[in-house]
This record gives sequence, structure tokens and C-alpha cells, in this order.
Amino acid sequence: MATLAFIVLMLGGTFALGVGDVWRKKYLNEGIDEQVLLTVTLFLTGVLLLPIVAVVGFPEIKEGFLLPLIGTIVLNLISQNLFIHAFKLSDASLIAPLRLIVPPLVIVTGFMFLGEKPSMLGALGIFITMVGLWFLLFKKEDMT
Repeated sequence: MATLAFIVLMLGGTFALGVGDVWRKKYLNEGIDEQVLLTVTLFLTGVLLLPIVAVVGFPEIKEGFLLPLIGTIVLNLISQNLFIHAFKLSDASLIAPLRLIVPPLVIVTGFMFLGEKPSMLGALGIFITMVGLWFLLFKKEDMT
């Protein structure tokens, strides 16, 4: 049952992400300022999370939380600005797959900071994902 729920949520989330990317590119092509679009997107994300926080409540904030929070905010502001600018400059079908770079970064940082060791199948899955990204990003004539 949990696997079915995961698959349904994963497919729904992936579909929503794709639709969001296409809309983002459409609005940028229509001349919407990228900073306005980014601000609206981040604001609506926060608004969508408010009902969940209202039901579940805020998690307990412990010592040492502030520095990682600030670091995460700064990195996200930089990366989201770069991402929206990339959407403005190129096709959505080329920019959206760049999210596939995240899994190897998570494995490396998880190993460095948390001491996590990925399973062989997990590492293989990430390698296959990266190969797929390679094929998506480079034109056929570049691969000869």
C-alpha cells in the first residue's frame, strides 16, 4: 500500500513539476519579469505550506539550527535565481532535466557531512540518471 501511495504521489508531483516548468517558460516568453515570477512562485509555495503547518504544527527548533537555515536560504535564493534565468535563456526541455544533478550532490554531501554510505543499487540508479541527463543535454551530432 505504501509503495502504491509513493508511486501515485511521485507521478503526480512529477507531472505538476513539468507543468510548472512549462508555465514558467510560457510566462517568461510573454515578457513577465523573471524576478516577479520567482517572487510569486516562492510566495505561493509558502502559502501552500501554511495549511500543513497549521495542522501538523511547527517543528521544534533546536540549537545550531540558525546557521544551516541561513545557509539554505542563501543557496536557494542564488540557485533559484540562476534557474529562472536559465529558463529565460533556453528551452524548458533542456533546463528542467538539470534537476537530475541533485542526486549525486546529495550522495556526496550526505557522505561528507552525515557519514551516509549509499547502497550499490542506489549509486547505480544515480549513475543511470546521470547518463540519461547526458543524452538529454547533448545533441546527436555532438555525440559522434
